[in-house]
Amino acid sequence: MTEPTSSKTAFAPAWPYVYKVPRRWQVIAPFERVSVFNRGLTAEQLKPLTEEFRPAASRLLKAAAYALISSGVFQLLLVLVTLSLDAIFSVVEVSESTEQRVITSLIAVFNAAPQVIHWASAVALVLLIACGVQYLIAWAKWRTSVIAAWNRHKGRIVPTRGLPGERREKVNALGSRLESAMPALDALNLAHCHLVADATDAIFRYIDLPVLSEERRRVAQSDVQNESVQKVRDEYETAVAAAKAALEHAEDAVAAIEAATGQVRDDAADQHIIGLAENILREPTS
Repeated sequence: MTEPTSSKTAFAPAWPYVYKVPRRWQVIAPFERVSVFNRGLTAEQLKPLTEEFRPAASRLLKAAAYALISSGVFQLLLVLVTLSLDAIFSVVEVSESTEQRVITSLIAVFNAAPQVIHWASAVALVLLIACGVQYLIAWAKWRTSVIAAWNRHKGRIVPTRGLPGERREKVNALGSRLESAMPALDALNLAHCHLVADATDAIFRYIDLPVLSEERRRVAQSDVQNESVQKVRDEYETAVAAAKAALEHAEDAVAAIEAATGQVRDDAADQHIIGLAENILREPTS
């Protein structure tokens, strides 16, 4: 995929993955986002739907949880050290003075450890509660912003998952082609803007076509000769022809963007060759 250069203004994604509206207190991982087709929303308008939920308190929340776990692990280590020393002293002969020093040091640690662990655990618990409350408040705000963005832009972003099978495959294929071609274009170039608008409008017209039910298809493809059947058959054939025409129009519009992308790349390659030629001509001849 061609990346936009620093001299170009990028278009907003036409086929982005966004967060769906979460259920109550549901945590949505990045891989649970849904693909949507974007009809003219800017990157800024899409931002509430694409930004991952990362509250400032999340790191402190993890640190507090780790501190509480560490206090328990530390106490377990003290017990293991005691058992290990007891096993060593029963096997290895050491002087009484050495053993006494080790035991005295160990007792000092045991005497000091509970108080240190108590205060450390108390601080970690308070921090855990405070960060947890802040996390829940931030989550509620983020959830509200996601819901508001969906309501605000209803009709301009369409989840492709809800489309019927064949149409979903076609729309996803068009979206993939569009996403691959658009980074080479410039959002400040009027011709490029027209091409992108034509393509997204054409794809949305294809998306917006009524879905033909299985019952209509069965009636239309039957051999029954009847006035009602014939009327359904005519309507079905008209709808199928309209869908075919809309799809061809969308494919042509995307192909026009791909052609423009190819032209941009060719122009860039030509400019590179011209620059090389100018550098060669500036070099002194021997």
